[in-house]
Amino acid sequence: MFSMVDDLFGLDGRVAIVSGASSGIGRHMAMTLAGAGADVVLVGRHEGRLEEVCDEVMSFDGGALALPADLQDAAEIARVANAASEPFGAPDILVNAAGINLREPAGDVTPESWDATLNINLKVPFFLVWNFIHYQSIYKNILEKIFSAYENNILISLMYGEKISILDF
Repeated sequence: MFSMVDDLFGLDGRVAIVSGASSGIGRHMAMTLAGAGADVVLVGRHEGRLEEVCDEVMSFDGGALALPADLQDAAEIARVANAASEPFGAPDILVNAAGINLREPAGDVTPESWDATLNINLKVPFFLVWNFIHYQSIYKNILEKIFSAYENNILISLMYGEKISILDF
């Protein structure tokens, strides 16, 4: 029975990128993906914790790479998207688990804390996907073909998100 499940749901030969992999949901997703057979690129700010998770992921006999990065920096997002495909090939799976929850009472929220929350929880996932698509020419070519029929920018913008989810992004 497990052979059939592995055949249906196994991730052998797949490459997963997990942001926020040093703790919480990101760490658990990395472990789950590795347990299913994927090679995992771990991205996070906390290098020491990221290395610990990398060691745990490698215990599943798959490949793992710790890639420390502060994704609030746009240049770091581009660097991660470029570097992530070097060890194992183009990614098949992207898990956006990096996030923050500043837990301030509504009356205490500042423009800086609001910007930080939107940046890491909204902007970073969008631009991780955007950069991976642009670094992985196969996805870029697919998207260009999909959008070549549309002249209206509004339709392109709406379709962009839908097609990304279809491509495991």
